[in-house]
Amino acid sequence: MSPETRARVGLAARLLLAALFLFSGLEKAWAPAEDFAAVVEAYKLVPPELLMPFATLLPLAEIVLGLSLLLGAFVRAACAGAALLNLVFIAALASTLARGLELESCGCFGGVHLTPLQAMSVDAFMIALAVLAWRGAGTLFALDGWMDGGD
Repeated sequence: MSPETRARVGLAARLLLAALFLFSGLEKAWAPAEDFAAVVEAYKLVPPELLMPFATLLPLAEIVLGLSLLLGAFVRAACAGAALLNLVFIAALASTLARGLELESCGCFGGVHLTPLQAMSVDAFMIALAVLAWRGAGTLFALDGWMDGGD
């Protein structure tokens, strides 16, 4: 793949990943934190005293990642964070399947309900986008390029 093509594919992947993280984070942030805390509680992975802080901070982290990717600021760090977060999501979903827990909603995109397998597929797709965005990280419509003295 030529460097120009890699940059364009990376840009498309970065913008799509940004949109997904922004949608996910904003959907959760606009709803009462108690709603997302109830979804998180169903996973039986977070101690009760940490449910509300977790339900408040995770949407903010998703929004920060989404904005970073959208603006092209700290792209590689944002891609690494996005891939890691989606790996954690896959592990959490896999653990519910392994323990035979029934989830009413994965909580992935707020009001959008996905089965655990559907959600894991979306997470895997988002990891692939993060890899493509990482490989194509450059100066195309990115603050990183401007800060580095590029176009």
